Amino acid sequence: MTQVLQSTRSTATAEHTRVTLGKVVVPPRTDPYWLDLLQRVGVAAVEPTAAPGSVRVAFVPPEHGESSVEPLRRAGMVVVRGSATTPGTPRLRTVHGTGPLFDGCTAIAMPVAAVDRPVDIPPPLGRGSELLLPLPSANAARRAPAVLRAFPISPDHVVEEIVSGTDHGGLRRLVQNALRQAHHALGLPFARNACIPLGFAGGLALRIDADDFDAPATNALCTALERTDLRATWFLDVERHARKGGAPLVRALATSHHEVQSHFFHHYTYRSRRRNHTNLERAAALLLQWGVRADAAAAPFGTFHRGVAAALHDGGTRWSSEFSAVYDDHPTRLTGSDQVPVHPVCPVLLARAGVPEATILDYFAGRLGQALAAGECAVLYGHPIGDLLRVPLLDRLRAELDAHATAAGAPVWQPTLSELHAFHVRRRDTEPQCELVGEFAVGNADRRVPLVLETTTGARLTLGGACTVGHPMNATPQIASSSWRTSSPPRRWQRWRRQREIVLRRLLREVRGR
Repeated sequence: MTQVLQSTRSTATAEHTRVTLGKVVVPPRTDPYWLDLLQRVGVAAVEPTAAPGSVRVAFVPPEHGESSVEPLRRAGMVVVRGSATTPGTPRLRTVHGTGPLFDGCTAIAMPVAAVDRPVDIPPPLGRGSELLLPLPSANAARRAPAVLRAFPISPDHVVEEIVSGTDHGGLRRLVQNALRQAHHALGLPFARNACIPLGFAGGLALRIDADDFDAPATNALCTALERTDLRATWFLDVERHARKGGAPLVRALATSHHEVQSHFFHHYTYRSRRRNHTNLERAAALLLQWGVRADAAAAPFGTFHRGVAAALHDGGTRWSSEFSAVYDDHPTRLTGSDQVPVHPVCPVLLARAGVPEATILDYFAGRLGQALAAGECAVLYGHPIGDLLRVPLLDRLRAELDAHATAAGAPVWQPTLSELHAFHVRRRDTEPQCELVGEFAVGNADRRVPLVLETTTGARLTLGGACTVGHPMNATPQIASSSWRTSSPPRRWQRWRRQREIVLRRLLREVRGR
């Protein structure tokens, strides 16, 4: 994890040791795609003219030629730029690389013009150096069609899922790693906005796609979520829940600490904008009768195209979650409506491919572990029928969360997808602020959106409010003074527990009595 950057130095003698972090300098008229990417990394972006003093690091998209790069290089900054600048039609391919630049993103699917060999990291960066990245053009990345991508589960098992043609999550991690390297090459800590609230050690958000309704399976899943103390966002196929008597259970979910959203009325995605809009409107109207105000959606079968995007916009949908638009990433504005990405592989997909139960559990524990180690929020999904209860996945996830919380000395965040989206909207609008003044790093972070500092030794601090951290940053930093406190949100959801238990037991008796 890292932060992003603008480094400036004033010419005044008294201010000579001051360096401001938190912004990335970009050329004028940079495509909004790259600005969104930098926001997902957790940094603010400014044009060179907006930065006082001399900039030390700049991010230059591949569309910008030498005329944009040369003035920045002459100013003595590290230039991070794209290498996919050869003419011709970009084609989708997987980019491989080794070393710190590719940590967490060893095989990134993206449309690039030409990458004929693995991309290696250049020698240590210094003043005026340049770091090349295999970045696609903004238009190619935006318009890459959905593809059937292979996900290696183990050496013996590979499953396929339809996902976005551009691995936006891998691209974001690639840029994040490059900016971290550039900061550290200048002897600076890497500062950025944290991607989880203050007081938490990583996060887990669960998405449940209820494509059909089966009362025993749904009740069993609710009981399992209660037992493991896990929250979820449920996307409901409204027509089948209405036809099969699922309304009472939906009402119970709406009054619990779970979240209920729309999986459209008919579990079908049309090509037509109008028909998709009607499908969404019918679902929203019936859910409202059941006490649910759905302001988000997920398209059936994960199918996302212009007809779906336009219908979501017409219906005023606040966000959607489509892995054929973006996956394994932070919430983003890539498609017109906000997207809350999810890991696209679910347990039933692995079970149908013959993957052993132990391997399935290890796979999802690994996806969760990667996010927790990076201080991020994992978003996993499954289904009530023949999926989340087919293997004891919820128990394994609970065990992993407890072990991580114990080791970190802090609870793990368990947001609904709406809560995750709301946090990232705040994060997007918060400019990270941190200064190096003499022997100290001085920060003034929003308490709701904390600041992360990563040193050249790999130490990582999460800071909220005004604080002062000891410098030099090439050693493990010590907090010298602060006006912030680490919050300790309650892990359990006690106020709902008894009420929800009574409601679910009554519903279970009613269903069994039919």
